[in-house]
Amino acid sequence: MYKVYVLPKEKYCGVTKRDLSKRLWEHKNISNRDITNAQVIAEFESKEEALRFEEEYQITNAYLGYIYGNNWRKTQSDKCLKDKPSIYRQKKVQCIDNGMIFNSVRECERYFNAQSGNLTKHLKGHLQHKTFKKLKFRYYE
Repeated sequence: MYKVYVLPKEKYCGVTKRDLSKRLWEHKNISNRDITNAQVIAEFESKEEALRFEEEYQITNAYLGYIYGNNWRKTQSDKCLKDKPSIYRQKKVQCIDNGMIFNSVRECERYFNAQSGNLTKHLKGHLQHKTFKKLKFRYYE
C-alpha cells in the first residue's frame, strides 16, 4: 500500500510504500523536519494513484503553503530514461586499487560473485562497507 502523508508544520506532503515510522525518522533525523502531527491522509494500491493524489493535495492546499511547483518529481520525471534501454542508465564503476573498469554495478558484483547491494552500499559510503571484496571502488565518469 502506498501512503500519502503530510507534515503540517513543514507544509510537506509525501508518498511512501515503506513503514511510515521509518520514513518519519528520516525526516526528523536526516532532514531536520518537524514531524509532530504527521498523519496519513490516503492510501492507494498503485503508485500512480498516490502520486496523482499528492499533486492534487498540494495544489488544492497551496493557500496553506504547499508548493507543488517546486516538487522534485516534476524535474525528476524530465530526467527519467524509462523509454531507453537500461544500458543508458548504468554508471560505470572503477576499482581504485587495480584500475579495472566495469560497465555497471551489477556487472562488477557478478565478476566478484557477490551479493547484490553490497557494492552500492560501499559506493554510497556506508560505514559498514568501507571496502568491497577488500578493494575500494568509485563511480567512473
